[in-house]
Amino acid sequence: RMIDIDDSAGTEQLSFFLKENILISCQERPGDCWDPLRQRIRQQRPNIVNAGVDYLLHSLLDAVIDSYFPAIDRIVEQVDALELEIIESVESHQMQRVHDLRGQLLAIRRAIRPHREMVNELIRDAKPTISADTRVHLRDCYDHVIQVIDTVDTYRELTSDLRDFYLSSVSNNMNEVMKVLTIISTIFIPLSFIAGVYGMNFSNNSPWNMPELYWRYGYLFALGLMALVAGALLVYFRRRRWI
Repeated sequence: RMIDIDDSAGTEQLSFFLKENILISCQERPGDCWDPLRQRIRQQRPNIVNAGVDYLLHSLLDAVIDSYFPAIDRIVEQVDALELEIIESVESHQMQRVHDLRGQLLAIRRAIRPHREMVNELIRDAKPTISADTRVHLRDCYDHVIQVIDTVDTYRELTSDLRDFYLSSVSNNMNEVMKVLTIISTIFIPLSFIAGVYGMNFSNNSPWNMPELYWRYGYLFALGLMALVAGALLVYFRRRRWI
């Protein structure tokens, strides 16, 4: 399969028919990665013109396999940039981007995997249409296929780690929010208690009732008591390094 130059997840089916002195290639749509090879043929390069059609087949396969590397590099750049974005700020759309990048890597792996068996078969089985020298060059193609597969597997694992890192960052942010809300609730619990006590409006006819209700500075006293309690709690939280 040939990968789409502009779309890492897009591929097209390629077919080659090799016979003595005849090589026919078929592809599904125009546009490919063979322009440098065509340029070499137009320039009458001896290594491609004087070689047989089996070497031309190797050159076509090598160009197809090498075209996977720029596509992988573009995905790698996006993965690295996305990791930096998650470190700076966690956004809801980032998880979708992680899944998209992982899907592109999976599509590349599915496209490149048949090349491994195909090239290995060309190397392993002696065929009259493929010379021994060309099989040596095909071993380089096989090495490139293995390199592509290993690189894709590595970055698929990295996207899994990036997904876990995103979920961990979301959880940490949620914990920070819950910590702030818990601190606020803890501060207002005693304040609500004080406000509730002084809001019962008992009469001061009994010596056991609250004299502050009819005291000139009772309201200021209640507010000051609330501020003192809130300040004491903040100092306590700070010393315990909770905030």
